[in-house]
Amino acid sequence: MTKNLNLFVSTYKEELQKNCTDYPWYRCCTSDAEREAALNKTAINMTNAIQQGTFNKDSATFKAVCKKLKIRHTYIGIKEFIETKDVA
Repeated sequence: MTKNLNLFVSTYKEELQKNCTDYPWYRCCTSDAEREAALNKTAINMTNAIQQGTFNKDSATFKAVCKKLKIRHTYIGIKEFIETKDVA
């Protein structure tokens, strides 16, 4: 994984945690005991989707990550950021 992919995924996990608090209907928000495992699984699944190019950029979490990392919220913008080595 590139440094930027690691940065994107770690930021994704942070924003997902925040969204689980702010938006309780997020599926990962089960009991406190299960929350960390659910967040880790979701981050792994999203990493795989990003690497395969099958991700959906339209979630609240994806939008927050793009805003925080100053990435264009487009598939091309996200792909360019992910594939660029050691810029961020």
